[in-house]
Amino acid sequence: MNKVILALTVLILCSSLSLAQHGTEGSELISLESFMQISGLKKNEVPKEAIIFKDQDTLIRARFETKANDSLISVPYDYRSKEFTDLYKKVAFVDPNRNDTIPARMRYWKDEMRVYFAEEVDRKDKKGLTAFADEIFKQVDSLKIRIVRKLEDANFIVYYSNHYEFEPRMSKTAHIDYYLSWNGAFIDRGFLRVDKERYFNDDQRLQSLKRYFFRTLGYFNGTNSLDCGSYFSTCSNAEDSLSQLDLELLQYHYSYGICKGVTLQTYDEQLESAQTYKKEGIIFSVLHDKSIFSKD
Repeated sequence: MNKVILALTVLILCSSLSLAQHGTEGSELISLESFMQISGLKKNEVPKEAIIFKDQDTLIRARFETKANDSLISVPYDYRSKEFTDLYKKVAFVDPNRNDTIPARMRYWKDEMRVYFAEEVDRKDKKGLTAFADEIFKQVDSLKIRIVRKLEDANFIVYYSNHYEFEPRMSKTAHIDYYLSWNGAFIDRGFLRVDKERYFNDDQRLQSLKRYFFRTLGYFNGTNSLDCGSYFSTCSNAEDSLSQLDLELLQYHYSYGICKGVTLQTYDEQLESAQTYKKEGIIFSVLHDKSIFSKD
């Protein structure tokens, strides 16, 4: 008996973005369970003549096709180990109120981060933080950072306590603090304030500035799962340069190989789907709307 080859489009919606599975012009064998999941069909709705029994497994031979869409860009899925993704979830998904009233969501700078140093900021702090930002900019492709000279050109301001207060919602007593605002998942404005006089020396203050600046690149959370040599650690005393793991976590956060700006629940669903398709030998890709690449 000739088997029917089923053709379908696999589009798994992920917030405002989409995940799509692409196949070649040929066909793939996938499990009946996976087929029902991605097609939405019930078992009794699957044509019996399309079912194949092989090595005690129930399979479907399916041809996967996607329709061209000029507004979408497809990127291969960025697979990582479970250890890596478990760690990423600890640092990247934070409830802004820390009490589960708002779903934890990945947040990032879609547009260029334009940093302005207030007039009172010491030359050493400017030079050190600028070099740190430049190091990050060169190693993380989709994160754009630029130092600007005019306040009106900035969307991120670094300043000292006991001078003009650019953002009064920060802690009045903290040695250092930051504040971010966002539109959905996109961070669009930020402030970093440090009390210059409350540090033992200039090097200590600069290191603290780097640590907190790093946190503002994605509204990151510290974790005690990493040692103090990491910028993601709650006890960070990291060196001037990012560790390899710090860099990989940041690059992953800005990778277009994952669904960006999603809630933790959606991210977990994405991971589960990607692993399911990988086991079936199916190529898995992330579809982004072209607007996510725009700087407008």
